Amino acid sequence: MTSTHDPADCSEEPSEQPFDLPDDLLAAKSKVSEDERLLDLFWNRADLKKRFSGLKSELHAKDDAIAEQQAAIDRIRAEKRALENALADTSSAFPTMAYYHLRGLWFAAHKHLVHFCEELCSQQHDRERKKQIMEFNREREVELAELGKTIAATKAEADAAKTELTSLEAELAGMNGMFSLLQRKKMEPVVENQRAYYEEVRGRIEALFDKRIKLESRPWPEKNDLSVEGKRVINLAIVAMAQHLYLHFCDNGLGQLARTTTLKKFDEMEFGTREDCEFIVHRVRDAVRSMKNDRGFAAPLRERSKYLRSIAVFRNAGDTVPSAGSIGQVQTAVPGTELGLGNTVAGVPHDVNILVDDYWGVGDVLLR
Repeated sequence: MTSTHDPADCSEEPSEQPFDLPDDLLAAKSKVSEDERLLDLFWNRADLKKRFSGLKSELHAKDDAIAEQQAAIDRIRAEKRALENALADTSSAFPTMAYYHLRGLWFAAHKHLVHFCEELCSQQHDRERKKQIMEFNREREVELAELGKTIAATKAEADAAKTELTSLEAELAGMNGMFSLLQRKKMEPVVENQRAYYEEVRGRIEALFDKRIKLESRPWPEKNDLSVEGKRVINLAIVAMAQHLYLHFCDNGLGQLARTTTLKKFDEMEFGTREDCEFIVHRVRDAVRSMKNDRGFAAPLRERSKYLRSIAVFRNAGDTVPSAGSIGQVQTAVPGTELGLGNTVAGVPHDVNILVDDYWGVGDVLLR
């Protein structure tokens, strides 16, 4: 007896079995993941330590700056209290007034030098800018002239090429009939070559015209910093002005006294009696007023600057401040300058070095 089986019963669906990793692979994978996590934690910790160290250094720097600022405030407060006490005491009030009037003279002279330097810088900038633009325009004109010659020559070349092309085209157009067929085939490449040459020359002309337009519309160059020579001229004029001010404040030794106030405190100086102090105060006021109202110094100052340029020595080609030793004295009258009734007077020089003694704070005014 034969038994029949349903084919559907014979076909068994394969069961999907999950793919299980071996235990050793799972352990390895888990270890790699753990190592990566630990490595990330290590780098994060290192980065945090670095940032913390930077913030700590910045905090210490700010603490130091605050301490310095507080020390400066304390010094100013102490000086203010000392000044108040000095002014309140009748024995020291007038010497204190004389002291600060002399300091005021010093700073007035310094301010005078600063304004003088600003004026000179402005004038020198204008001169050098004009020279820069003149050189720029001159160079551009030379380039435009050369370009104009090239354009003219190229236009002549284009005109000749067009004339030749017109002639060849007319000759080609006149070749009719079977007899001229062979000649036409020879002539056509010649005409095409000439046409290509003519177009190439026209392209060159257009490029040249574009170049000329760009050249004509080229903007002015950026402003340059003052030249070394310009800075030298200004610095020597400033030194000349500082010497001029030294001579201006020579009477009664006001200049020397004013310089001493920059080296000593007011309670370290002695100016004599009350009358002496009042005399100093009045002399300082008159001398500063005279300095501000002086309008006749331009000509002698020019001569003094010219004289300094003749004797000044610079250590190297890039230096803008002269060697202090080369201008060591202050001439009462510049040698060779005619004074009074035409007498040539050199005068007795003052053994004072304006740069070494830094009169009127000239070192802060000079250009580097």
